[in-house]
Amino acid sequence: MAPASQIPEIKLHTNTNTRTSTHGSPAAQGRFNQWLTTSFRRWQKHRTTAALQQLDDRMLADIGLQREDIPSMATLLTGRERGATPRPQDGTMRLAA
Repeated sequence: MAPASQIPEIKLHTNTNTRTSTHGSPAAQGRFNQWLTTSFRRWQKHRTTAALQQLDDRMLADIGLQREDIPSMATLLTGRERGATPRPQDGTMRLAA
């Protein structure tokens, strides 16, 4: 290991200019986050719909769905906040989170 006298000194530079930001305005960040969230949920809904469409009618019936229920179920599954559990209105269907 080199002696301490031979180790070069490292100086850290910080941006002291508080008037400009490299990350955009808070409003722009909010719009971007909203766009990103919306895009991700659309992608999730598309994938969920495609996965359910691949099931045959018997498998759909086994999980309590009919083919015409797929769009609304995909919306329900992807439109909720992560970790939340949907509450069935009639008590006939329970979904795992």
